[in-house]
Amino acid sequence: MSKETNLIVVVADSLALPRLSPEIVYLEDSYPFLLQEKYGNTINCASGYSTSNDILSRLSYLQNTVSDATFILNFGIVDCVPRVLTRYESWVLR
Repeated sequence: MSKETNLIVVVADSLALPRLSPEIVYLEDSYPFLLQEKYGNTINCASGYSTSNDILSRLSYLQNTVSDATFILNFGIVDCVPRVLTRYESWVLR
């Protein structure tokens, strides 16, 4: 990829976001930020607690609305977490 690359769209779960645990990842160390620094024209569409279904739905929408883009997909870790409560139940109990 050159500096004049087309749009890069990161569609991911929380692994593409800055975070405090389990280890600290500062914004400047997140891979979407580093892609932006190196290639420019990068959009981070990551979202915490996103399951594969959430991300694939978002990807479908983005592919229909964004043309001439390179998509980077990074997801699946949230699907591995055992769930006792549904996401709605967890939200209600906050």
